[in-house]
Amino acid sequence: RALVAAGVEALGLDRGPVHAEVRFGPDGPVLIEVAGRSIGGLCSRALTFGMLRGSLEEQIIR
Repeated sequence: RALVAAGVEALGLDRGPVHAEVRFGPDGPVLIEVAGRSIGGLCSRALTFGMLRGSLEEQIIR
């Protein structure tokens, strides 16, 4: 968590969704990617928004 937080801070991201990828290796975690965006591709289907019952794409369209 601290590694991702440091990456977010280094990029100056202070609001909105953040997508981060971390690989855990023999020497500990390695930050692969930090971006000011939500998850994409087929993985975004895993997101639902509580009582709104819709995907990210549906929420953007609304």
